[in-house]
Amino acid sequence: MLPAAPWRFGYWNHEHAPGVDLQWKGKHLFLQRKDEPWVASIDLAPPWLALHGDAGIVAILIDELFETNEVYVDGEKIVTRAKKVDRPRPPKKLVDWFDLLAEHGLLPKMEEAERDQLLFSKLEHATSPKNDTLGRILEDRSPLVISHDSHWFGKNDGIIARFAAPLEGETIRFTEEHVNTGSVTIGVSTPTGKDSFQCEAFIWDVAESLDAKLREHGANKRIYTLSPYQEDMHLYIVLSPQQRKRLIAAGIGGIQKDARPHHV
Repeated sequence: MLPAAPWRFGYWNHEHAPGVDLQWKGKHLFLQRKDEPWVASIDLAPPWLALHGDAGIVAILIDELFETNEVYVDGEKIVTRAKKVDRPRPPKKLVDWFDLLAEHGLLPKMEEAERDQLLFSKLEHATSPKNDTLGRILEDRSPLVISHDSHWFGKNDGIIARFAAPLEGETIRFTEEHVNTGSVTIGVSTPTGKDSFQCEAFIWDVAESLDAKLREHGANKRIYTLSPYQEDMHLYIVLSPQQRKRLIAAGIGGIQKDARPHHV
């Protein structure tokens, strides 16, 4: 993956130490003289590149590294480009698909460098989106998506609150009243009063139970299963049926027709 990664931005010479090369090991880059210890490590933090050295950390915008031939810190030139390498780009099908996610409000718009790094890091050698691609990209990035593995969840996981957040504005509201080993008690508030119910502390049981309550009370939004990217993960997205229809019509796959689990 590294030869195609966005942080391989060229070959540079250090102004104060001729012969310093840019080396990479794993997912880290190093400024290093031949056969000597590294001078500074470089980490990717889109849209920034962070250089760690004895004097502290220097942050440089990644996009600027593709446009400039010199890098200055506090007015002093520190490196000069020796050789330019074209910036790698993800496949157009993935970029177009990703941009659709932003257009439909599933993700905030990103700078090109940040978007490209996310696609490279999450999808590696993929050339086009598959059904499990949506979950890979949205998990931990979209507040509409809730995920957990196949084990019981606990109080600190905040599963009920994570489902409740994208349901803000509905007349039915859910709260977590109690979680113990294997079960969860969920409070339900509607304009007609308050109630509670209990289900197993598995995310798939909670998703199906909450979706049934949403359907029963005529809520505008529903809970849909996302195609998993690995066997022991369960992912769900909160959308209105109209939103789901528009996403599918736009060519965004991986959203199932209801909250039924992909497996148990």
